[in-house]
Amino acid sequence: MAVTGLAAILLVIALLLVVVSAVQPIARKLELSETVLLAIVGIIIGSLADFALRTSYASALSGIAETLLDFPISSESFLLIFLPVLVFQGALAIDVRRLAHEAATVLLLAVVAVALSTALIGFALFPFAGMPLVVCLLLGSIVATTDPSAVAGIFRDIGASTRLTRLVEGEALLNDAAAISIFSILLPSVTLHRAIHPGDAVISFVVSFASALVVGVVCGRLTLVMMSAIGSSAAEITLSVALPYVVYILSDEFLGVSGVVATAAAGLTLSVYGPSTVRPQTWLFLNQLWQQLVFWAGSLVFVLASMLVPHLLVGMTRWDWVLILIASVAGLTARAAVVFGMLPLLAWSRLSPPVPTPFKVTMVWGGLRGAITLALALAVTENEHVATPIAHFVGIIATGFVLITLLVNGTTLRSLVLFLKLDQLSPIDEAMRHQVLGIGLGNVRERAKKLGGSWVLVRMPRARSLSRLNAEQWRNRLPTCSIRPCPIRSASTWR
Repeated sequence: MAVTGLAAILLVIALLLVVVSAVQPIARKLELSETVLLAIVGIIIGSLADFALRTSYASALSGIAETLLDFPISSESFLLIFLPVLVFQGALAIDVRRLAHEAATVLLLAVVAVALSTALIGFALFPFAGMPLVVCLLLGSIVATTDPSAVAGIFRDIGASTRLTRLVEGEALLNDAAAISIFSILLPSVTLHRAIHPGDAVISFVVSFASALVVGVVCGRLTLVMMSAIGSSAAEITLSVALPYVVYILSDEFLGVSGVVATAAAGLTLSVYGPSTVRPQTWLFLNQLWQQLVFWAGSLVFVLASMLVPHLLVGMTRWDWVLILIASVAGLTARAAVVFGMLPLLAWSRLSPPVPTPFKVTMVWGGLRGAITLALALAVTENEHVATPIAHFVGIIATGFVLITLLVNGTTLRSLVLFLKLDQLSPIDEAMRHQVLGIGLGNVRERAKKLGGSWVLVRMPRARSLSRLNAEQWRNRLPTCSIRPCPIRSASTWR
C-alpha cells in the first residue's frame, strides 16, 4: 500500500531529519564539511527517488518518491519558511561590537563583491551562452550569494582565527540581501521584457536597503520592550521566534523593502541589547533554542534543495559544462578582485583593519554557494512567464556552479586553512599566551607557598612494606597520617 498525501509529507520530513542526524557524526569522522556531505546525500536521495518512480519493483515507495521529487512547496515558500530563520540566527550569534570594527570590510564583501560578481559573470557568459545580456546578469545575481555554513563549520572545527570566522559570517548576513535585491530587479526585466535604468535601479537598491535597516531596528527594539514588560521566559522566547517572520513578511510584502536586511537588523538589535534586557538563564536557553532551529532549517533546506539537482540537470550537454566553467572562473576572479584589490584600499584609508594575505586567500577560495542559490534558480524554472530555454539555461548553470564550489572548494578548504596555518596563533598572540600562562603559574606558585606556610603535614613512622599489608591492615593504618594547622610555621619547617 503506497503512502500518499499528508502522511507521505510528514514521513518524508521525519526520514530527512533521521538522515540529517546521521550525517553530522559521519562528517566529523570523515573530516568533511557537513554542508558538502548533506549536498551529496541530497543528490543521492533525489537520484534514488527518481529510480523508484521509473521501476515497478518499488511501487510501495512510489508515494514517498513522488513526494521527494515533487515536494509540495514552491521556491517562494521555500525561502519564506527557511530564510528568516537562517538570517536571524546568524545575526543573533554575532558579536556586534567586534563586528563594528569590520563594518567597512563586511559591506565591501557583502554588497560590492555581489554586484561585481553579478556583472563579471554576466558579461563573461554573454558572448558564449547565446542568451540576452539581462538573462546572463540574472544568472550572475543567482550565483553571487555565498553560503557561510560550510565555511564557518570548517573554521570552528579546526580552530581557525575568530576574526576570519567573524568576517565570513558578517558577510553572509548581507550578501543574501544584496543578491536577492539584484535578482528582484532583473527578473521582471526578463519576464516582462522591460528595460532596466541603472540609475533608478541603484536608487531603488539603496532606499530598500536603508529602509529595511530602520524597520529591523525598530521591530527589534519593540520586541525587547515587550520582553521586559512580560517577564515570562516562555513568552520571551516565543516573541523571539515570531520576530523574524513578522519582520520579514512586513518588510517584503507590505513595505516593499528588503526582508532579509530587516530580519538581519532585528537579529543584530537583539544581539546587542538582549543580554541586558532578558534574564541570563532565559537568554542562554533562547540561544540554544535558536541553534537547534537553525540546525534543522539549514540541514533540511540543503537536503531538499540538493534533491532537486538531478531534476535541474536534465538535458545537460557538454557545452553547458563549458559555460559552468566560465561562470566559475568569472566568479572566482570577481571575488579575488574585491578581496585583493579593494580590501587594501580600506586598510590604507584606515576604514578597516588590514586583512592578512592568508585570510584573503581563504576568503576567496571559501566563497561557496549553497541552498539559496538553488532556491533562486528553482524560482526561475518555476516561473511560467520565463521562456523554457531561459529556465533550462539558468537551472543547469546555477546548479553546476553550486556543485563545483561544494565538491571542489568545499572539500579542499580545510587543507588550505591548515596549509596556511590559520589554525595556529599569530606570533603576537602566542607571546601574549605565554605571558598570561607565566603570570598564572606565578600566582599559583605564590599561593602554594602561602598555603605551605599555613599547614604542616605530620608524618608517623612508615611501615616497611605497604605492599604486604592486606586491606584490613591498610585501613587500620590510615589514621597515622594527619594534617593540622600551624599558621606560624613556614614551608621550610615541614617534617
